[in-house]
Amino acid sequence: MGQVLPSQLTTAAARGLGLMLSGRGTAAHGAGASLLEQVFDLLVALFCGMATAAVLLLHWGDGAWLIATLGFTLAGIAATRAGAAMLPGALAALAHRVRPASRAGRALATATGLVLRLRVLRPEVFLRLSALSVFRYAALIGTGYAAAWAGDLPVSLMQVAQAMPLVVLAVILSFAPGGLGVNEVTFVSALTAFGVPFAVAVQFALVNRVLNVAGAACVAGFAALLLLAGRRRAA
Repeated sequence: MGQVLPSQLTTAAARGLGLMLSGRGTAAHGAGASLLEQVFDLLVALFCGMATAAVLLLHWGDGAWLIATLGFTLAGIAATRAGAAMLPGALAALAHRVRPASRAGRALATATGLVLRLRVLRPEVFLRLSALSVFRYAALIGTGYAAAWAGDLPVSLMQVAQAMPLVVLAVILSFAPGGLGVNEVTFVSALTAFGVPFAVAVQFALVNRVLNVAGAACVAGFAALLLLAGRRRAA
């Protein structure tokens, strides 16, 4: 599904459907959790993208990029956590400035209540979601480098890692079906900027797409087999 429809929607729909079919939750719960995780994925890609932009603009080396990526990511997560922690207090302070019986007052009271019930504001949940997004991002870099290795292409792990945040941001913000075209163009542009020959960058983008489609098909087939096996045992 993620190769023919926007990945943001298909990820949420697939997770919700999986929870519903397995009986472990509702479709709405699964879709909501997936969308929340995507917000954290976007933040991590944004923080890493700042380091990549600095490398391109300031002509930093690989070591400086690693330090900048670590610094931007840790500082960004800490700042986001601090802002999230202040949100309930800010809403409450704003609510005191308007009449409680007014439409705005009731809306603020409702918003404050909803925010206070959000589990993501708990420090342990926030840090857990941040860590999961970092691991998913590292996995994307690993699969990208696997494409270079599979195609025997002269693209280094560092070049893939430096290009990845731009690709992730472009795909998320484009809402293109499966990131088709956007993924490839961004990869080619970014890798070329980091010194990869244009022809090699094009080959890398195509091999990466083929491996992604093949991997998604294998995972989907395995998941279907597990679901059928579970239904047979239940019967």
